[in-house]
Amino acid sequence: MKIKSYHFLTVSLLFALLRSAAATSYTFTNIADTTGVFSNFSQFGEPIAADGTVAFFASLDGGGKGIFTGSGGTLTTIADSTTEPLEDVSDNFAISAEGTVAFRLQPVNGSLTIFTGNGGPRTTIAVAGRHALQLLQRPNLY
Repeated sequence: MKIKSYHFLTVSLLFALLRSAAATSYTFTNIADTTGVFSNFSQFGEPIAADGTVAFFASLDGGGKGIFTGSGGTLTTIADSTTEPLEDVSDNFAISAEGTVAFRLQPVNGSLTIFTGNGGPRTTIAVAGRHALQLLQRPNLY
């Protein structure tokens, strides 16, 4: 009798766990995809802020590339090579818990520069010589 009770209890607990796992629901939000202005995305970066804002690097259908953020609505441009003359927009970036993005740009005929920004005016963090390609390869805001 005791063995059957333990089996019943074990099976009951298993079903209870399965039922609670099945009750968990998730919501997936499309931030960006290649059906619009983006042709592809980079896998680099530290892309998700504590509030759910996602930062990403993308190539644009019409040429150029940039760093963008979004949380399911209108996207915010952090930096892109179609609105300013940039020799390089790095796909290594990080986003803080508050949604500030650290990223590396190199203006045409300019110095490699690390910035932070969230779609408004940028803050310059560091400026290196034109050939300092190893300057903060991957910014970190932690």
